[in-house]
Amino acid sequence: MENFDREFSFEQLVPEAVIKSVIPFLKKMGADGIAIYSPDFSLGFTDNFALPSHIDIIRNTLKTLSNNQAGKIEISVSDILYFPIVHEGEPVAYFVIRLKKNCRDHTDILMNAGFLLMKFFHHFMEMNQKMMMAADLHTIVVEDSFTELKEKNQKLEKSEKKYRDLAKSLEAEVEKKTKEIKYKQAQLLHQDKMASIGQLAAGVAHEINNPIGFINSNLETLKRYHEDLKSLILEYRKLIPFASGDKIPGKSEEIKNLIDNIRQIENMIEIDFISEDIVALLHESQDGIDRIRKIVTTLKDFAHPGKDFPEFADINQNIESTLNILHNEIKHKADVIKDYGKLPDLCCYPRQLNQVFMNILVNAVQAIETHGTISITTRHKDTNILILFSDTGSGIPKKNLRKIFDPFFTTKEVGKGTGLGLNLVYGIIKNHGGRTDVASVAGKGTQFVITLPLNSPLHKKGQNDGDC
Repeated sequence: MENFDREFSFEQLVPEAVIKSVIPFLKKMGADGIAIYSPDFSLGFTDNFALPSHIDIIRNTLKTLSNNQAGKIEISVSDILYFPIVHEGEPVAYFVIRLKKNCRDHTDILMNAGFLLMKFFHHFMEMNQKMMMAADLHTIVVEDSFTELKEKNQKLEKSEKKYRDLAKSLEAEVEKKTKEIKYKQAQLLHQDKMASIGQLAAGVAHEINNPIGFINSNLETLKRYHEDLKSLILEYRKLIPFASGDKIPGKSEEIKNLIDNIRQIENMIEIDFISEDIVALLHESQDGIDRIRKIVTTLKDFAHPGKDFPEFADINQNIESTLNILHNEIKHKADVIKDYGKLPDLCCYPRQLNQVFMNILVNAVQAIETHGTISITTRHKDTNILILFSDTGSGIPKKNLRKIFDPFFTTKEVGKGTGLGLNLVYGIIKNHGGRTDVASVAGKGTQFVITLPLNSPLHKKGQNDGDC
């Protein structure tokens, strides 16, 4: 801050242009020449002031001044006026005016003008010094700020490089962890799917085993009937030689015995019952085959990966297919009440929606402890399809409601749930442009409401792919 202690010269504080600007006015008042002496009495600025004798006279006079007072030097034909210019209590210059020849009557006018100039220069120097000091201060601040900013910038560049390297390292670590999480999630999804497949397989096997069981039983019965009928037919065939239409003499007793034997066999095998039972067995077996065919067809439709683009589907039929697959799971735990509304076909990924319906229904079955009710309602409302699944199970605690769609969140025991089922439901419905809402009261049951828009983004995608 040494600039605040510096001393300014008259030449620094008063530009030459300022001095030159007052000269014309002074000359109009009778001035002939102007000169400015420095504090060491050397001649500085001059204007028409070149007489060496006058210069020396003035210098000697100024050297004898002790009170910084203005004064007058009389010479042969005119007067010379001098005015000390004081700044901060010290003379920094002497302003000298030489009058024109024979113009002593203008001395008082120029003397007053000189006093005025003394004050003007004094105030001008004070003001200019402040401005110069402020400018110096600003320069110092700017320079210091620039230096400081430069240093900070260098530190920031080093810090930025450090954090950039750290960011790259973190990015790589995040990418690595993301891959690990995705791999683990895929494993859990696979585990969940395998568990579902195992559960489905057990249920489907049971559903198929029932008709297979009675078909097998019917076949065993038919096999026995076949043996009985075979023995009866053999007896019938013994009558063929006697059926030529002519009486064969001496054979009537033999024919009578054959007929008696046939009647005895018919009574023994209950031919009338067999005739009716065979028809019933065939009808029952056909029904069983139809049931197996329906289960296999439903399973095939349900498990088929589907197309890579959306297609139109009947939502009610999709729910029915899911119920058929889960029939064995549901029938022991709940009565299903269905209230299907008339729905337009929906542009969707049908197999994905089957997965949604299965996950919700399985959760409903597992929430019912003894025996309850599962209600399924579908409606067409405005531009949406609404699907409501309600159960009379144990319900979901209020504190868990907002978390049930979070990945890996489960209320089931360890090892019995991955926490991905409802997260998958949420993701699939969202992908269809829809919404999944849930309401539940602990101990009373849960209701899921699925809203699927008819004009979802999938509709446009399906149109582009040529299906819906």
